[in-house]
Amino acid sequence: MDEQTASDWVVNAIRGEMGRRGLSTRELAERLAAIGVEENERNLRNKVARGTFSATFWVQCMVAMGVASVAFDGLVPERKEPISKDEILAEIERLMASKGG
Repeated sequence: MDEQTASDWVVNAIRGEMGRRGLSTRELAERLAAIGVEENERNLRNKVARGTFSATFWVQCMVAMGVASVAFDGLVPERKEPISKDEILAEIERLMASKGG
């Protein structure tokens, strides 16, 4: 999975959950504040629109919206065998090389 696909998925996960719950950006900002995450409505809207946020922030949004679980159906290709440690390390090396690291 490339970085853009992953970024699109997490943005759509936030937007989808907001839609399912009928939440506006203002209401999500209020819910984030209730769990100690200070983010004004404008910054939140921009952050989600750009897809530039940490995994921590994504989890905070999900918690603030009351999401109990997340399904990765359709995102992860089906495999008969679990992913091996070597495959994981190779993918990390590939990503690091593509970032110039």
